[in-house]
Amino acid sequence: MPPHDSIMYTQLENFFRKKNTKMPTVSVYSLSHAGSLKVVQQQNLIAAFPQESIANEVKTKRLKVLDIDLSSEATEIGIITRQSGFSSPAAEMFMDIIRKIGRNKQI
Repeated sequence: MPPHDSIMYTQLENFFRKKNTKMPTVSVYSLSHAGSLKVVQQQNLIAAFPQESIANEVKTKRLKVLDIDLSSEATEIGIITRQSGFSSPAAEMFMDIIRKIGRNKQI
């Protein structure tokens, strides 16, 4: 599970609430994608990952994907930059694209 104060935790909490199901009572909390992936591969656990980030593990059958769609809960986008840093033209273009996508997804 992601930590309680993370966006993804809130999204998972909303998903469980909408399904009238309690959140898991025993959890391993982590912000480390690699660490979470390693724990899930070594234990009998479930986790929420972006599909693209586990494609290789699914392809090689090291992970199994459950038929649960969490995309409706993914509503927040954030951009973090250094306050005194330099942004390259490519970084500015990327951030503009993300902002445009975010505006189009607003409800």
